[in-house]
Amino acid sequence: MRLRIFKFIVLTGGAFSAPLFSSGHGTDFLQAKVSFTPAGQVRLEITANYGENPMISDHDQAAGILPASLEVHLPQGPRPLHQLAPIQFEQRSEFDPTSPLPPEPVATPHQLLTACWEWQPDCDSLQFRVPQGSKHDVMLWVIDPDKTESSPKWMMLLSGETTPDIAIPARPSRQRLPWLITGFASLFFTALSWRKIRSRKG
Repeated sequence: MRLRIFKFIVLTGGAFSAPLFSSGHGTDFLQAKVSFTPAGQVRLEITANYGENPMISDHDQAAGILPASLEVHLPQGPRPLHQLAPIQFEQRSEFDPTSPLPPEPVATPHQLLTACWEWQPDCDSLQFRVPQGSKHDVMLWVIDPDKTESSPKWMMLLSGETTPDIAIPARPSRQRLPWLITGFASLFFTALSWRKIRSRKG
């Protein structure tokens, strides 16, 4: 029941609510980080602590769970992650330093498996959802490129729950590049023609 408190505490209550999870930081839920690359791509990283999670027995089970732990809701409808980008797995021993719930110190390295996706969105916002019936809760946080010094916005998602809209940062339109190239080319040829006219007059 205590996790359901987060159903309406959306993306701002991390520091106040962290004590509720003091007994299980990073163990009995997955951690999902949403960030944006300089090129404007969405990057999603989902991490399972299979070494301490009582619901995940080993690396192989974690690799089977992570790809289906979240789905993306776009204006066109829900999409599984594998339809947006290929998956890349990374073996890690430390949690992401931006995690809103930093883990408690341990004597041995963590056994973590992180699944990563990157894709170029064709919309202004998106949502993430834990599929209905999933047994794995997901703590999701968003790294805002314009607020790097502030604490990340985060929430806890249970089975069937969806994030609010996550705005995708604006980026310079690639459509401007052909116009810039055309403009510089026109200036170049205009200057070249002017030089030829002056040389003929001389």
